[in-house]
Amino acid sequence: IDATGCEVFAFDPTPRSVEYMKTEAAQNPHLSFFPLGLWHRKETLKFFAPEDPGHVSHSVVNLQNTSDYFEAPCDRLSSIMSDLGHSRIDMLKLNVEGAQYAVLDSILEDDVPIGVLSVAFDQPASPLRIYRTVRALQRHGFDLVKVDRWAYTFVANEGPPL
Repeated sequence: IDATGCEVFAFDPTPRSVEYMKTEAAQNPHLSFFPLGLWHRKETLKFFAPEDPGHVSHSVVNLQNTSDYFEAPCDRLSSIMSDLGHSRIDMLKLNVEGAQYAVLDSILEDDVPIGVLSVAFDQPASPLRIYRTVRALQRHGFDLVKVDRWAYTFVANEGPPL
């Protein structure tokens, strides 16, 4: 935000994130925060706690097989965009603790226009499932430009030159 003056919209219902972002968003008019999870449909979901209580991230797919959870509203990205009056996303960073497949499927189904897409493939992750997801993104016009461990960055291509 400081370097570019861009508008940032952040979504995270995790209690510690909500507390932290209250202060951050209040101090920066270019930052809008919503205690809402991304999912492939509108519903309230259980967010399961991490095994290590010192960690912040919770998972709707219960990546770490824990029993503690909180419940929070979730929605489809295209619906959130419509509610906010947005027609495109310049850059989306998707780190949703195992829910990336459902969220990405909905993004592709809705043809959400995204310039740059960064996806964290949370562990454990099947290499075949990651490969299939990468191929689906490529078929929908995204070029894979960087892989850093489990973080993949894609850029929307402009199609063939005229």
